Amino acid sequence: MKKFYLLSLLLLSLNAIFAQNIIRIGTNSGSGSLATTPNTYGPFTTNTTVSWNRHAYIYPVSLLSGMPSNSRIDSIFFARVSLSGIYGALSGSVNCKIYLKNTTATDFGTGPLDWATEVSTTTLVYNNDPTSIIGNTAGFKKFILTTSFTYTGASLEVLVEYTQSAPATGEVVWGYDNDVSLPVYINNSIKYVSGTSGVPTTTLSNSNTRHPGLVIASSPLNPVDASVIDIITPNTSCYSSPQNTSVVVKNSGKAAIAAGAAAVTLKIAGANSSTTTQFNTGIIAPGSFEIIGIAGINLNNPGTNFDTAFVTLAGDAVAANDTAVTQSTTASLVTSFPAVEDVEGSLPVFSYASTVAITQAWTIENGNYSNVDLPSPLMPHGGSYFFLFDSYDADPGTISRLFSNCVKLTSGATNSLEFFMSHDDSYSTNLDSLYVTISADKGVTWTRIAGFQRYDPAFTSPEWSMESVDLSAYQGLTIQVGFEGVGDYGNVIGLDDITIISNGVTPVTLLSFNAKQNGSVNAISWTTAQELNSRYFAIEHSIDGVHFDQIGRVAAAGNSSSQHTYLFNDSHPVKGINYYRLRIVDIDNSAKYSLVKSVKNTGLANFSIYPSPAKNNLNISIEAESIDRAEISISDINGRIVHSGQTVLQPGSNTLPVDVSKFAAGTYFLKIQMNSSSIVRKFNKE
Repeated sequence: MKKFYLLSLLLLSLNAIFAQNIIRIGTNSGSGSLATTPNTYGPFTTNTTVSWNRHAYIYPVSLLSGMPSNSRIDSIFFARVSLSGIYGALSGSVNCKIYLKNTTATDFGTGPLDWATEVSTTTLVYNNDPTSIIGNTAGFKKFILTTSFTYTGASLEVLVEYTQSAPATGEVVWGYDNDVSLPVYINNSIKYVSGTSGVPTTTLSNSNTRHPGLVIASSPLNPVDASVIDIITPNTSCYSSPQNTSVVVKNSGKAAIAAGAAAVTLKIAGANSSTTTQFNTGIIAPGSFEIIGIAGINLNNPGTNFDTAFVTLAGDAVAANDTAVTQSTTASLVTSFPAVEDVEGSLPVFSYASTVAITQAWTIENGNYSNVDLPSPLMPHGGSYFFLFDSYDADPGTISRLFSNCVKLTSGATNSLEFFMSHDDSYSTNLDSLYVTISADKGVTWTRIAGFQRYDPAFTSPEWSMESVDLSAYQGLTIQVGFEGVGDYGNVIGLDDITIISNGVTPVTLLSFNAKQNGSVNAISWTTAQELNSRYFAIEHSIDGVHFDQIGRVAAAGNSSSQHTYLFNDSHPVKGINYYRLRIVDIDNSAKYSLVKSVKNTGLANFSIYPSPAKNNLNISIEAESIDRAEISISDINGRIVHSGQTVLQPGSNTLPVDVSKFAAGTYFLKIQMNSSSIVRKFNKE
């Protein structure tokens, strides 16, 4: 699995940090190889089938000596381990319930355990979907209790009910210990039942000594105790007016907190600075919390803000949980254009990334990227670095957003986004995608305005193509631009050399601009809705999408309020990708540019094979630019040629059927060799 490189200027989301009493139970050593292979010993039967389980464990008091009596258990961590470097993730409808109970018992007895009876004597402390907690990495997974539970100094009974409606995407494996690694685990100190269909049954008849590894975080339970459990900051965006920040205060004591009794102070340092104090507005019952809003916070200066919140309550002798810290970021405002992000330095435009679903999969790649399913490395489009959305390693359904600082677009201007993204022809059914998204409300909502697919059969090796998106609908607004990578467990998507264009008012309203291959030439066409003092259109060409040269010039209408359509043919396109743009010149020689369009010239305008898998006939569809001789060969997985032939391609569409009915089932490679190029495609025979 590829090593990740973190974005140097990403906004890192930090959880509030406070001191707690922490104890760890077990070594997760299991017995033999069982700790690192799928098993039914819990706490969650998160395997690659639809499943459910109910587990009941007793953790003896001798393992809990590090947790003081009359402590409040705040959270429980279960140990997720690696399965040969493979990390699955949960999918579908998932739910987990955790129950706790103080007990003097050492085991559940030799007979079956009735779940309903046992649950009735416990406290339900967690009931939620754990997908985001479990994620797709190893380590201790933190379950924050939603109901207060007080540990009294006895043994601890832990009951877990887990259900999943869809298979996990790869095994999710949990570490455990048994009586070999921890002899205090005795027979019948665990009871469980699991299944792959229906609903959980009530009789737990299975028994052994295996207990999941645990970490328990607890806090002293005092009569008077207020704690700060979170700081809710505004989104990463730019601001010109006071903002609201919220502090979550929990009553961690035994007595109710009266309205106005808890003073919450928020101190902000760094790019912005302020100190504000607010009080709770209602009574906070033991175990409950209040979200205290703090208005009027100045976050106008771009940069990193360091937020510290602490609560003061008369009689509160527990200082360890009074304070929480986090950090937030105020984005900068981009007003100079073109705004270019080449990923080579300080990331002046696209500085942030966030998780939309499952995990954050954007990284910065230094140099070439390769994996076993790419026929050749993906090289940076320019320079040494590029953004990489790692849909190759990320779980299906992963959505991550790479997003920009604030961008102030010019009214009445040519507003557009141009960028280079990579394509390849691997994993044709795994449709990883890249969406351009816009937020005009400081990151509260994001709207997809364009989408692009990674898979492209024309790209037999990883290559870059330039894409353009019209931003004219957002002229005059301050927006943030995002690239949402959507992973389908296919291959990576590269992103490089991003440019946001916001030119001044142009005398020409361009309705359309197109470039396409037409036989041996590339046809360039454009239509204007109106023209004011227009002089001419210069057609510019590039082979890399960066450096352009003029290849033609067409006179403009001058002054017109009606539509005009213009045509130009590039008679000498290069083999590969040809980029085109218009330079629109006014009578005073001022000029504006159009979006960039690209045409891929490979000697073939179009090439496809179908069906795959094939049963009787394989059809080869070729659109040729000119008369060409084609030699066709098919080889099996061992390189043995099983079919060969040749034909003459005519300009335009050619369909060539090949009889494969006598081929053995398996994978084959089709090669077409022409005078100027060759193409290899893989297909399956059923």
